[in-house]
Amino acid sequence: MRLVTPVVRLGGLPIPRRKVPLCCQRAVLKLLRGAAGVFVYEALGPYRYLLSGEDRIRDRDQSRIQRLVEYDQRRDTELLKTLEAHLQHQGNRVRTARVLYMHPNTLRQRLARIERVAELDLDHEDWLSLAMAIKAVKLRLLRASVTDEQRREEHGNGD
Repeated sequence: MRLVTPVVRLGGLPIPRRKVPLCCQRAVLKLLRGAAGVFVYEALGPYRYLLSGEDRIRDRDQSRIQRLVEYDQRRDTELLKTLEAHLQHQGNRVRTARVLYMHPNTLRQRLARIERVAELDLDHEDWLSLAMAIKAVKLRLLRASVTDEQRREEHGNGD
């Protein structure tokens, strides 16, 4: 007999139910029902990204993901890609290493570097919030690159 961990799927990303804080689940349910009350933004967990699509909204998770992006750009590494794959494979290091075509020890070293650079503790983080923050940061980068390209074309500097 095999025990199955219940999961929540959001945006196609399977997250163990135990990783979604109970206070977050309750706050969202109250919001969906239109209940009155005061909610702490951070307590909404990953659902806070559904409240606003504005690019200027930044939180702790997005700031930490942005550190990885900057590190990747400076050092020509793929830490963000590694973290994203790790989350998509629910922390299964063997599957993640296989998908990234790397040795599991290399993955372990990269994850340690991710934790150092982004000041994360992957064993205790809200993975869904991190995954949503990754998507928000990537979307912001994509929008910025499109805007930069449009400016170059307007000024005649496009290729």
